[in-house]
Amino acid sequence: MTISGAADGSTVLVLESAASISADNVTIENLTVSGKPLYFRGGNITVKGVEFDNGTEGNESAVYVNGNTCKNVTFEGCEFIDAAWDAIQLTDKDIESVTIKDCVFRNTKKGTRYIHLELRDGGNYTANPDAKLTITGCTFENVSTAYCSDSAITVLGFSFANMTIENNVVKGAGADNLTTNIIWICDGVDFGALMSVDDIKAKFQYKE
Repeated sequence: MTISGAADGSTVLVLESAASISADNVTIENLTVSGKPLYFRGGNITVKGVEFDNGTEGNESAVYVNGNTCKNVTFEGCEFIDAAWDAIQLTDKDIESVTIKDCVFRNTKKGTRYIHLELRDGGNYTANPDAKLTITGCTFENVSTAYCSDSAITVLGFSFANMTIENNVVKGAGADNLTTNIIWICDGVDFGALMSVDDIKAKFQYKE
């Protein structure tokens, strides 16, 4: 299943209510999504060149991956603006790979998080030792608590050994003073094993 907009990105998909896509193999490209949240509950999801201006009210997130059916999800060249809760929220415990590449995350008002990957088995946190996570070439603008009231990035359930996180940029409010409160990434579900501030600063480089 492929949902494509015009090559110049001028196509706007307005969600009057929360929408769910449950097909096994889905590609969405060259769109602007506005309105209510979008849920992905299929097996393999690829999203390219999409601007997400949705999920901006109350406790809404722009994108949810939480049906425990998704195996591989990729966001490439996307932009996420002013989600009220999370830009991307994923809780699928059986996920095999998550790739977030060359995306832009920007809040111009207070939200909660940009990336929220928290693997769960029912109500419990869980680790998936085989799941792979890639976050590369992304830009995060405004990461202070004035714009992300929780951590700008939260990752739980993935092992450090299976993470590729590199060549990312942070800018704007809070970017010059990164801490583990701003970017919170742990090894599996060991809350005592957080990515160090030095590693964070190497993987998310400050740019004025």
